[in-house]
Amino acid sequence: SIIYKEIIQTKNISILNFYERRIRRILPVLLTVSISFLLLSYIYALPTPLWKAAESILASIFFLGNFYFFSEHISYGNDLSTLVPFLHTWSLSIEEQFYIVFPFIFFCIYKYLKKYLIHILIFALLISLFANNYASKSWITDLNNLSFYMFPLRGWEILSGCVLSIFEIKIKKKKIIL
Repeated sequence: SIIYKEIIQTKNISILNFYERRIRRILPVLLTVSISFLLLSYIYALPTPLWKAAESILASIFFLGNFYFFSEHISYGNDLSTLVPFLHTWSLSIEEQFYIVFPFIFFCIYKYLKKYLIHILIFALLISLFANNYASKSWITDLNNLSFYMFPLRGWEILSGCVLSIFEIKIKKKKIIL
């Protein structure tokens, strides 16, 4: 909604300002929690878990946690996953990957295919949803984990919010006109 409102009002978008707001919102808390966790782990944990914690924190800070946990073959929700520090940041990584790519795509669609914006977003949402559904029902563990950890297969969730926010903005705009 932030991107869409800005495009409507200014006919342009400051992607750098958008990224700056995202960074100021997320990184201070993530860094504080990460450093605190590392200090406590250093005091109370063995070297191997500390190294693994450092790896997962580093991946999380650069918004690559989902790739890291996928490459470690960690199935979210199994008993062992409760022992993996920063596993919960997989979703933050997906969200930030989306926000790295999406503003460019959104702006291009809005600029060149404005008439079909909502249709394209819904189409992308459905492709992501169906791909996720297919992969998540697979008996192949890696494909199943792929459906959980990878942005293209989880994009439908964020795209749902995008589509709803566009509808909300259009409805409010029509009410103002009336």
